[in-house]
Amino acid sequence: MADGADVMVVQLVVEGHPVPQGTLVRNPHGGLYYPKPLKVWRKAIAVEAQRAMRGLPMIRARCTASVRFYIAPTKGGKSPGRLRGDLDKLVRAVFDAVTGVIIEDDELVVGLIASKAPVEAGHVERVDFSFAIVTV
Repeated sequence: MADGADVMVVQLVVEGHPVPQGTLVRNPHGGLYYPKPLKVWRKAIAVEAQRAMRGLPMIRARCTASVRFYIAPTKGGKSPGRLRGDLDKLVRAVFDAVTGVIIEDDELVVGLIASKAPVEAGHVERVDFSFAIVTV
């Protein structure tokens, strides 16, 4: 890192079952909506993001993100041990939940490290994530 650089890092852990943000669902009247589990998950992330950002300025410049999901593996079925949820859609739910809270717009994210892992015994499903910006 160059001399004189300031680094802002926002780190969070949000417990709960990670829900991927897929496509909108059409109701019988033709309207579109996101399913309730996704809305609940995004709200949980947004609440924790607001708590973490108290007193900090929103990121309004290019930044990097690191996101790691801890998910309970499937049991039985055709693919036991699978970690459900497309990684890109899991990340999209996080980014949409923190837009306007941690980052001004998710297009500001210029670098991303994302992964899924099985939740450890004795722990709960969760997402650990951070956003970092370097200003010179």
